[in-house]
Amino acid sequence: MRGFKTRFHLYTVPGQVFYDASRKLILKGVDGVIFVADSQEPRMEANIESLQEPREEPQRAGYELKSVPYALQMNKRDLPTALPADEMYRQLNFKGEPDVRSGRDERQPASSTHSRPWRSWFSPS
Repeated sequence: MRGFKTRFHLYTVPGQVFYDASRKLILKGVDGVIFVADSQEPRMEANIESLQEPREEPQRAGYELKSVPYALQMNKRDLPTALPADEMYRQLNFKGEPDVRSGRDERQPASSTHSRPWRSWFSPS
């Protein structure tokens, strides 16, 4: 970027409560987040729960979600139990972040999540 060599360190962090301590350690001082939401209807409550801590208790979470670049990936869009993408976006979007949809039937591969949001975050204003 602009003559500088740029490296990105990408980490996956599970959202389950069991991994709470690991997640907090990895996300401390994070520069951006791609939240991968499970599109299946039975998992929506868990998706919302995973987003609540950084929104409600940023000091405890190690970062403030509203102050870092954030993108939403809707995973498993091809499953019959997948909620409509518009409904998921309404429930999981809170600041107009970009979204990427992935699944076998989607035209957008899951790997595009790792490049698409960064382009908009670092594009000239």
